[in-house]
Formats: sequence, structure tokens, C-alpha cells
Amino acid sequence: MLFADPEGEIELDADALAGIADRHFGVGADGVIRAVKSSKLAIGAEALAEDPAAEWFMDYHNADGSPAEMCGNGIRVFGSFLIENGLVELAEGESIVVGTRGGVET
Repeated sequence: MLFADPEGEIELDADALAGIADRHFGVGADGVIRAVKSSKLAIGAEALAEDPAAEWFMDYHNADGSPAEMCGNGIRVFGSFLIENGLVELAEGESIVVGTRGGVET
């Protein structure tokens, strides 16, 4: 599951995240990804320090609610989500710089 929270206003604890991902009672997912501006998270500041172009942070949590560093398939979907929802504009040949708990990814 992926959702946008650009200003970082939505706080979900591990139990809530696990409930969302639950295959019997929630939407059923391998994890939950929140699209949030890096500047709105303390950990996002680390991404911005690494690369100021990392405007967006992939706040990814496993299905059990635990935070995860990164997800290869998730980051591809994350990039598409940002573009399709008008959160990022890309010219042909450009790439998105994204902050993750595992560092900055392009």
C-alpha cells in the first residue's frame, strides 16, 4: 500500500501499520509506503544532507509495522506514484532522487 502525506501529518504506529497490511482485516500488503517530503522528517534531513535533491522520502514499513531501509520494487512504484499524482515532474531522461532509511536512491 502506498499513500501520500507530503507534509508528514499522519502518524501511524507499528500496530496501525500492521493492521493496514493485514491480509485478513486490512488491505493486505507486503508493507506500507508513505510518500513524505524529506524536510518533514528527522530521518529525511539525513537524506537531504546526503543529496539536497532528495525532496521526497520513501517511509517504508514491513507488513509487521517495523521500519525497513528500502524496497527495490517499492521504490519503482514510489517513483511512478509521485509522477502519476503530479508530485514530481520529470523531463525525458531525468531521474528522481529519493531518500530512504538505507540512504539516497536514484
